[in-house]
Amino acid sequence: MGVYSNYERKSMSVEIRVPSTGNAGEEAVVLEVSATLGAQVRQGEVVALLETAKATFEVESPVAGTVLSVNSKVGDELPEHSVMFVIGEPGEI
Repeated sequence: MGVYSNYERKSMSVEIRVPSTGNAGEEAVVLEVSATLGAQVRQGEVVALLETAKATFEVESPVAGTVLSVNSKVGDELPEHSVMFVIGEPGEI
């Protein structure tokens, strides 16, 4: 079962962020990015795989739409709440 990341509304688009791990200041390493720029994703579809010092977990898209922005790549170390993707309709951003 995946973990729904934090996300914020930006007009109609949605930012998918690195979820909080419960350990303040802990970074997550991007192991896999399965969503590509311009791709269609379904709600609940796994878009990335992250690893912390204590766990490996999936990040799922909370909405269906088009990947408008990819802000992370394999090997990146991201602090919690960093924007990983923006999902929406073409032309929104």
